[in-house]
Amino acid sequence: MDSKKDPMAFRDSKEIRDEMREIVKECIISNTDVRIETDTKTCKYKPAGQALEVAFIQFLMDNGYDIQNMLINRNRFANAIAKIPFDIKLKRKTVIRSI
Repeated sequence: MDSKKDPMAFRDSKEIRDEMREIVKECIISNTDVRIETDTKTCKYKPAGQALEVAFIQFLMDNGYDIQNMLINRNRFANAIAKIPFDIKLKRKTVIRSI
């Protein structure tokens, strides 16, 4: 399956095991601070925030995942307790969530 021609390649690929697909999806959702906004020109939802995080969320949206409900559930059941902003020396940010 050619991922460049088929935007659903990640979701529908038989080469990727379902549990691996779930791990990737959960990692993206758990580790982003992206917000979903409405594009006033197209009246569609679009991710907004840090460029790399937006790209990850857009990737999931392009593969047909219901990002809005996934982010709502994340915020409802695993809210952020503390955040440490991106550190250029460590090349990471930290978000501590309740489980």
